[in-house]
Parts: sequence; structure tokens; C-alpha cells
Amino acid sequence: MHFGIILAALLLPFTGLPTFASPLNDWEVSCKVDRGSVQKKRRNWYFQTSKNYCVGGVFKQRAELYSDPIKPTHKGSYLFQTQFQIDTNSSQEFSVFSIHDARDGCAPPFQLFITPRGGMYVSSDIKLGPGEQCDRGTFGQRANSGIKRDGTPYDLKILVSFDGKGAFDGTVWLNDVVQIQDRYEPPNRPDAIISKKFYFKHGVYSRNVFPYKAVSSKMRVKRVRLKTQ
Repeated sequence: MHFGIILAALLLPFTGLPTFASPLNDWEVSCKVDRGSVQKKRRNWYFQTSKNYCVGGVFKQRAELYSDPIKPTHKGSYLFQTQFQIDTNSSQEFSVFSIHDARDGCAPPFQLFITPRGGMYVSSDIKLGPGEQCDRGTFGQRANSGIKRDGTPYDLKILVSFDGKGAFDGTVWLNDVVQIQDRYEPPNRPDAIISKKFYFKHGVYSRNVFPYKAVSSKMRVKRVRLKTQ
């Protein structure tokens, strides 16, 4: 049985290991941001509108963090968890979390979006060349999550299990309810660009600039041991 199905049935069947999951729990601001757009106060991160200063891609707004990387040959399971809230009158779609490989353009292997109506989905493109040369794809099903943009806090958990061969399983929970689950496999087509590293990104990243204030409270990544292992 696929372990994601077991996870959905048993609801978070894992135990934390004694320490946080460095390097995936070591965070820095992505590229640079407008002054005051990303701030840390105690255990909370605060995000607000910023120009995208990273090179490449077509998104114009970015206030994001990124973790240190791991190699595709790394094997292990990691739980990202935070309490996330956003306050805005805009319905602009945005990305809140991704598993990136430093590609320039195209969606990374896993990019979690919040839709204008509060749903969730994950983009997962195959990178074929420079810029936006991609084979567009998705990871798992869409979820009608009902996320509000009025400052309501939500518990967001994302479990990622790397198999050490460039693939990983992923499960997304919102308030302890499974929203999305699937498996990413590295592309086997000869024209595809293969990932040489993986790292996490978290914040607010959007195609268009829009006004918002977001908070990520007690955000952390822990290495976990699945009970099915």
C-alpha cells in the first residue's frame, strides 16, 4: 500500500526525532526584499508585499524564505509545520510553500498554491530548458480548503519523505485534515533537466503584486520516523 494512503487513514503516524532537521530547518531570506517585508520576531515570521528581486521567472512579488539544501541521494522524512494566516482584500493566487531545486523558471518539483477562492493545489513542472521551457504538471488533486484571507490562522503541515533516488512522497494537511497527497518521480525523458538538490521555500510568492500582511507562527521542520517504516 502507498504510505500516503496509510498516513491519511491514521492521521500523522510518525514520531519526532530529538533534534530539528538541519539543514532543512535553517532559513534565510530569498534573494532580497523591500525593507521590512520579511521580519522575524521571536518564533514568528512576518511577511508583507515586496518586489521580486530574484533573477528569472515571471512572478513579480516575493517575500520568501529558503532553507539550506539536501542532495537527491539523501533519504529521510521531514515534517514542515506552521500556523499561517494572511490578511488581504485581494484574491490574488499565491504560493506558500515549495520544494525547489534552484531552477530558473517553471514550477519546481512541488509548489503549493492558495487559489483565489481559498483552495489549494500543487504545481510540479518538468524543466526542459532555459526560462519557461517546461512541461506543466500537477502533484495530486486540488483541494477545496476554504482558506480565508481575513487573518484567520490555519495549522499547515507538510510531510515529505525522500527516497534517496530523487523521488519523494508528499502529504499536505490543513487543520489536521489531509488536503493533497501524491508522489514525485524524477522525469525519465532524455530532454528533461534533473534536480541536483532540494530545499524548502516558505512565504508569499505571486505572479502579480498585491497588498497583504501574513504571519507564520512557530514555523519549524523536524525529521520524523514513519511508523510504517
